[in-house]
Amino acid sequence: MNAVRKILDSNYDEVKDAICAAYEAIGVFQNDRNDASKRNKMTAAVARATDVLRAFKEYVPRYKQRYFEIESWSPLMLGILNGRREVQPYANAAQANAEEFIASGQSIVGGYIMAPAYKACGINELKRMPQGSILLTKMTTPDFIVALDNISGIATEQGGKVCHAAILAREFHIPCVVGCGGLLAAVENGDMLILDATNGIMLRQ
Repeated sequence: MNAVRKILDSNYDEVKDAICAAYEAIGVFQNDRNDASKRNKMTAAVARATDVLRAFKEYVPRYKQRYFEIESWSPLMLGILNGRREVQPYANAAQANAEEFIASGQSIVGGYIMAPAYKACGINELKRMPQGSILLTKMTTPDFIVALDNISGIATEQGGKVCHAAILAREFHIPCVVGCGGLLAAVENGDMLILDATNGIMLRQ
């Protein structure tokens, strides 16, 4: 872990810029897959990010190291993109273009939910939670069970596979993504969100 931190500290800006550029290019291409220039820009951005991130390859599990070899348009890259789009078919192109990426995190319970956002940090806010909302919070506590009937999905800023939100979601089969840092600041109550919990992605409709 110290070795990874040293590598990251030495070229943080380059890593950040490369990753952000790749995500942006992927998002642009996802909205218009018939545009060859957008595909070429995405391929170049992914290749650059791959080159920058290759310094970390030896520090990740072997079964994940194949992702460091995505250097150009390939069946593997296509499969990754299709995994996002095939969760639920888009009704039309306008619907796909309306989606705005908000955050990503670790998938705990898969599922695809489109519902209004509701931010809550404690029991008082939970009591006012509209039914069918996607709960957004830093982390859950046992008090959150009072709103269980109103929660259609859960997204937290903190946590991991064994956090309280993860346990709650597994127990009651609620689509859930955890570790979405910065989520609360990016969303307002009532925003129509798409929680793609299968792929660990939060979008704004």
